[in-house]
Amino acid sequence: MLYTKSGVTLLEILLSLVILLLAILPIIQTFTQSYQLTGRQIQQETAVKVAEAAINKLMATRFDFLDNASTPVIVPLLLDLPGAPGIQADLRLEGNPAQGTGTFSFVNIPFKIIVEVNHLFKGPAGSPNSLWLSYAFNKFDDVNVPIATYVASYSCPDSFLGMNVRVRYTVNNQTVETVLNTCRANLNL
Repeated sequence: MLYTKSGVTLLEILLSLVILLLAILPIIQTFTQSYQLTGRQIQQETAVKVAEAAINKLMATRFDFLDNASTPVIVPLLLDLPGAPGIQADLRLEGNPAQGTGTFSFVNIPFKIIVEVNHLFKGPAGSPNSLWLSYAFNKFDDVNVPIATYVASYSCPDSFLGMNVRVRYTVNNQTVETVLNTCRANLNL
């Protein structure tokens, strides 16, 4: 009697599962890495946007608060982040020139905003510490005219400030920092 067997054996099922796992595991690993990269990108983008918002707020803050905050000044900073609108991260400034910090938490990650203001140039006009801008005309063919008549100059009468905003956060015991810099002069005449 001839015996024919139909169906699938347990060995064939196990072998097909192993082959399937060998094909699927790299795909799962790729998705996991992609998810981690996306998370890091969101954190970095958040830090840049927060630093930019802090710079914009400082550019709109009274100049004397940045130049000489003899008493502590609170600069309100309201952040609208994806999925978390209305996060309050007020900046507390103090000192001459102002230094300060602010903190907030986003997606269970604490962020710290650090503001450092430095005097790049300080008036008054005509002093050795003031900012001088000069321009000389290229018209020196007449030797009888003093050279000073061809030079235009300007002295910045007020302080010229450099502002550094650092946003720090820690992920997996690694501190990440984003830094934005700008300058500001007192344009209130």
